[in-house]
Amino acid sequence: TVRSQELSPALQAVYKEMRHPAFTTAQALVVKKAFEKGMKVYGEEKAMAYWESKKGDLLKDYHHILRTVKKEMSSPFLRHLTDHWKAEALRLAKTEPNKVLNLITQIKEGNYQNSELKVDALPPTQLNSNQKQALEENAVDKIYLKFKILHNALKDLPKASSSFEGELKKLSRGIAKDNRFMESLHLKNPQEAKIIQNLSQEKDCKIFMERDRGGLSL
Repeated sequence: TVRSQELSPALQAVYKEMRHPAFTTAQALVVKKAFEKGMKVYGEEKAMAYWESKKGDLLKDYHHILRTVKKEMSSPFLRHLTDHWKAEALRLAKTEPNKVLNLITQIKEGNYQNSELKVDALPPTQLNSNQKQALEENAVDKIYLKFKILHNALKDLPKASSSFEGELKKLSRGIAKDNRFMESLHLKNPQEAKIIQNLSQEKDCKIFMERDRGGLSL
């Protein structure tokens, strides 16, 4: 590591500039590595020229992500989150834009538990019980829809049932663990509820492959 006093003022300015959040993405890291290699092979002047040619696009990507995050705040999938939460998300996006955008995507897909950031990881905001319930209901609805689409498709392709059996069981378990949803489904469609319950318990899968058109339907 070269001490800062041994660097030219111009080079010190470049290194300071590189600490900007726009230059912390995977693509920016590649550019910075190329810059360091260029310093050794071609010298300071050419390396700095290379950096100048690349940083503009990196800044554009950064600002594009910030605009996307801001636009997503009006998404109906985020309506259950408070204005304070959204403000905190926008603030954090200035330093960790990709993580915040990933979190928003995961919330919309109902898989927010797998995100690098958690829904309540933007201090000091905390989701109340109603907001958490809304997220959970949105998640199980999406799993249920995936189950119905796959199940109906396999009714027309019985030979393909074995290769998708594991996926159907996985979806069934995701649905069955929500007691509130299952209670509602038992009232609306007892046959569907029985099929899902059986699959979630890894019972004989033939029950759901019967070519009965009166079963699941979209």
